[in-house]
Amino acid sequence: MNNIFILTVLGFFFCSCAQKIPFSNVIKKEYNLESEERIKSVQFYLSETVVLEKITNSSTNNSIDQEGNLVSNSINEIEKIIIHSNTPCVFHGFGPNNEIQVRFESEYPDRYLEFESRNGERASYYIKIDKKSGNIVRYGELDYKWTQAPTSTFIKIRKQHNKKKKRNQRVVKGMKV
Repeated sequence: MNNIFILTVLGFFFCSCAQKIPFSNVIKKEYNLESEERIKSVQFYLSETVVLEKITNSSTNNSIDQEGNLVSNSINEIEKIIIHSNTPCVFHGFGPNNEIQVRFESEYPDRYLEFESRNGERASYYIKIDKKSGNIVRYGELDYKWTQAPTSTFIKIRKQHNKKKKRNQRVVKGMKV
């Protein structure tokens, strides 16, 4: 009897959970999310893991060692940013072509990724990548080369369906003469 109760509670729990779906213009219109004030209250998530890389400093030092060998020392500083799939993010702003900018870090308010709607109204918002310049992604004001970010990376939201039934039941006793 106790197992039936636990299974029933778990069944209700899993039925009421929200599922993550791609954010699209259809959802944007359906929930009236065209204004910044409305869309700021939506929790977004990343669909795929994104790895960004930038070589920040490169220096070369040429010298001769004690044995008379020519030595060339080069130092490259590489900044690598990893954003895992399903990382929560918040709305930052709209881009000039109605892109959606989302932030992942509270300590860097100027760092965000841009997502653009592709192929019409039903399409999801995919990561904005400049393929002409070698798969460059803008993370805030800086350009990074993506080393792992499928072009199919998009932003998701959680959507929950609440279905409630209202029942009105009464027992009719009948009538006697």
